Amino acid sequence: MAWSSQPSAVELSIANEPFGKRGFREAYKATSKAPEFCRQQWVVKKYLQSTVDIIKETKQTIEQHTKKVVQMHMLARNFTQKLEKELKEGQNLELHGKTLTYKRIFLGRINGETGERWVKLEEFTDGEFIKYVNNTGKPCGVDSEIRQECESLAHFSYERSDENIMVVDMQGSGYVLFDPEIASGELLDGEEVLFSAGNLPITAITTFIENHSDCNLYCTLLGLKKMKS
Repeated sequence: MAWSSQPSAVELSIANEPFGKRGFREAYKATSKAPEFCRQQWVVKKYLQSTVDIIKETKQTIEQHTKKVVQMHMLARNFTQKLEKELKEGQNLELHGKTLTYKRIFLGRINGETGERWVKLEEFTDGEFIKYVNNTGKPCGVDSEIRQECESLAHFSYERSDENIMVVDMQGSGYVLFDPEIASGELLDGEEVLFSAGNLPITAITTFIENHSDCNLYCTLLGLKKMKS
């Protein structure tokens, strides 16, 4: 992937107060009259100060870390699209049913009275928020079809990446997910931290495999191999 060399200036109307605060960020509803953004409501996600301090400890700038977060989202989105494509090619999509999705996301830089801030801008998703898989790799909450699909997506991403990375920290509303983490086989590439501050490399992958010893129907429909710890 490559970043556009000519960023777009978009005017947003952002709520004064956040409607949600989870983990690393606060979320603010936003709207825009710009042609590409006027048809839906958006969410601007800003880092908490405590998160800024954690990011600095990884020797990354806020811009570098935010770019990685956006790239993780796009990588997870790519895996969901690839998963659906394989189901169609194998004529198993109807049997599988509705698949998981990640909506559009953009890297944003806000210039305000308090200075420059790097944020995520993504399509607003309404409904009840549920977490299905932690960034530790452990499934959470009650067993459900959506959680089984999330486990299948983690398994799929691991196998299709030749066991190099895994999509974890899956949460959302219904079949729409957001704020994923990517667990990698290694934490560092030289001195650079791979992915984001929430990357728990071997720990997350090992924990998921230990809790996913029995594949579900969705793994079977994708022809995934049984995982071995």
